[in-house]
Amino acid sequence: MAQGSLKGGRQVLELARRGMVAPSSPTRWLVALRWMAIAGMGITTWVAGRLVPALDPLPLWKVLGALVAANVAWTAVAARGAGDRDALVTLQIAQDVAALTGVLWLSGGVTNPFACFLAFQIVLAGLLGTPRGMLVVTALAVAGAGLLSWAAPLNYAGAVEGAQATELLAQVVALGALGVFMGFFVFAYAQRLQAYREQATRHEKLAALGRTLGAMAHELNTPLGTIVLAGKELGHITRESGTAEAQQLAVTVVEEAQRASDIIALLRGYVRPDARVEVIDAGVFIPAWVDKELNRLSFTGERVVRAGQPAHAAVLRVALLQVLTNVLSNAVDAMRQAARPRLEVEVTDDGEQVDVSVRDNGPGIDPALLPRLGEPFQTTKEDRGGTGLGLYVSGLLAERMGARLRLESRPGEGTRVTLSLKRSGGQG
Repeated sequence: MAQGSLKGGRQVLELARRGMVAPSSPTRWLVALRWMAIAGMGITTWVAGRLVPALDPLPLWKVLGALVAANVAWTAVAARGAGDRDALVTLQIAQDVAALTGVLWLSGGVTNPFACFLAFQIVLAGLLGTPRGMLVVTALAVAGAGLLSWAAPLNYAGAVEGAQATELLAQVVALGALGVFMGFFVFAYAQRLQAYREQATRHEKLAALGRTLGAMAHELNTPLGTIVLAGKELGHITRESGTAEAQQLAVTVVEEAQRASDIIALLRGYVRPDARVEVIDAGVFIPAWVDKELNRLSFTGERVVRAGQPAHAAVLRVALLQVLTNVLSNAVDAMRQAARPRLEVEVTDDGEQVDVSVRDNGPGIDPALLPRLGEPFQTTKEDRGGTGLGLYVSGLLAERMGARLRLESRPGEGTRVTLSLKRSGGQG
């Protein structure tokens, strides 16, 4: 029980820390800002108790304790990613307005220099919430200000540094604190706007790529269809007058042209009726294809292929073959300068999915580039003519058959690409 509580506390602290450094959602922003506000109010209350002996800080500490408990709850909500709905964002800010009104009521009302933070809550609601939410928060803030006009004013009598000097100090601290909060918020909001701009740029590239692929697919389908028909005719001719080798070449032409046509169709989201999902034993099928592809790629390094018990997976065969071809080609290319190239392929069935992992001992990938791989035009092989479309296309094909492609790499330790396939209990 104690270990669970400790673990939960660490998660809360870690989320708070991440929210402070780079808040990524409205709830996390509010959680981070609230922790800052609680810390600031705690320090201010402690200092005020020392400078103004007439002030009773106990009620303020009780309100701060309630705020701590509430923010722990909101931190847990943020950890589950369930707190960014518009209504909950408005609820959080409304709660903060009520809490701030309570603190101000106990410490001078509108004569407290920190009353300006009521206006800051309206700014938060305007930028993080909806127009309706901002109106709700504005109404609460105005109502709170009206209520606070009836609160007892701050009494600086008996202040250690004198009433006038203490009041001036409080005003300076309040303005400084407001500046810190505004600065933090503007910085975080600017980061989010930058992320949105980058995302918009990527979406524009994706849209352009989609239009290009669509046009290319339309133009390529006709010559590919002609190649398929011509290959079949060539096969008939070679069966009558050609050699066995010529017949095999004709068959290869037909198969590869049909495969290219199927890949284009998959990228366009169209699956031919005969290109149905089928169940294969990945423990047998994958090793055979890996050996064939590595021979085609003239890979002379060490090969380690591990496939234990039968692992039945539901796949689109043409998509699976192309993904494997792309991944193996990248792995072989990554090891071109390795002293002892070693490629490991492993097929495992964990009872929920079938994982096919391909690991090379190449130089690995720069951590700064790793999160962007899989996006169009992001490549580690630009100097060698890479387009950055291989992993992108592989990801699309994997998605078409309900699979998932993920990549792990560390500089100097090689790269592992894992294709997680849907498991099937049946046999193909």
